[in-house]
Amino acid sequence: MNQINNTDKIETTEQYVCSLVDILGQKEELLKLNNIDFEANVDEVKKIFQQTYGAIKKHQEYAKKSEEFVNKISQKHSLKTGYTSNDVTTKSFSDLIISYVSLRDDKHKLQFEGIYFLLFANCKVFLEMLSSNIALRGGIDLGLAIKHNDDELYGNALSKPYTLESKEASWIRIVIGQELYKYIYDCSRAENYSNEDIDYNIAYAKLCMKIIIKDIDGKYILDYLSEEFHDFDDFKEYSKKAKSFLEQKAKKYENDENEKIYTKYAFALNYFEDKLNEQ
Repeated sequence: MNQINNTDKIETTEQYVCSLVDILGQKEELLKLNNIDFEANVDEVKKIFQQTYGAIKKHQEYAKKSEEFVNKISQKHSLKTGYTSNDVTTKSFSDLIISYVSLRDDKHKLQFEGIYFLLFANCKVFLEMLSSNIALRGGIDLGLAIKHNDDELYGNALSKPYTLESKEASWIRIVIGQELYKYIYDCSRAENYSNEDIDYNIAYAKLCMKIIIKDIDGKYILDYLSEEFHDFDDFKEYSKKAKSFLEQKAKKYENDENEKIYTKYAFALNYFEDKLNEQ
């Protein structure tokens, strides 16, 4: 690990895989407050905050539970293999959820196990939120960062997924950055070396590839309807509710003047239908 100088102290720089996920539609709802007389429309203002902040609280709740869930599974895996990975950490800021895992290569640490569980956690939260009628959009990539102020990150490990979310995701999905995809893909294609450290990493890279899919525009995205999740409790219920939500939204905005809103839901619905046809 390298170090950089700071006027106050020396911070440690590490490689991280980081996700940044945003709730869609929050900005539009909050803009309504600009044209509301608060004193004359207290109930309307309260309704907007209940809806928007209620979605944020649910996102935070799902993300925290998912973090705890995957870290517990990771601990169970480590008892079987003698290897472990760095924990997935989740932080929230306004309507953003940031999750990250360090790729610090300590003894008996599996980098690709940590990446797998980060991707897994994001898939889980994404489907749960859709089933609760809340749409998300995000990005995940690999980069460098320092950790500061209560485990917050600073660096391109954070700015890269932000760019993916704001510039490339475009609709309801989580886009995988090119650098991260290549990192996973290259490892997944490697031959076994009869070396436990390397072979376990290859195995987890292959698992990562099972929950990544190429979308219609050529971008790689998280496959939150992957077969890897079909045996989990509530998968069928969540996917059914999520699909119904997308259908309702697509129908609502089908003839809307703002075609971009319809497109966001229509493309996400196409993904659902394509996955159902594969079954």
